[in-house]
Amino acid sequence: MFKTQPFYRVACDYCGVEHEGYEYDWWWDKDMAAEDATNDDWQEYTDRQSVCHHRCPEHWRLACSHCGKTIDPIPYDEITGWEYDNNGDNMICLDCSMTSEEPAC
Repeated sequence: MFKTQPFYRVACDYCGVEHEGYEYDWWWDKDMAAEDATNDDWQEYTDRQSVCHHRCPEHWRLACSHCGKTIDPIPYDEITGWEYDNNGDNMICLDCSMTSEEPAC
């Protein structure tokens, strides 16, 4: 007898390309699939509706947590001037990182 189990792999929300891991292409757990992809420079982020999204290294989406400026899409290896904010989860654009003032909002 055989039983089936769903398997997971991460796909880019922008272009649809699927992550092919070093050891495994498919995972039995969503979190393991996401972790494998983020280890290969894939972007994982949650939108305002708490929906998880993934972007391949060629199509990252950046949004400044201070001013709201966005860049979409941008290859991971071409990101320059952006920094992680103090809590390490959000990004800050070059303009906001050069100012010492905290945003009003």
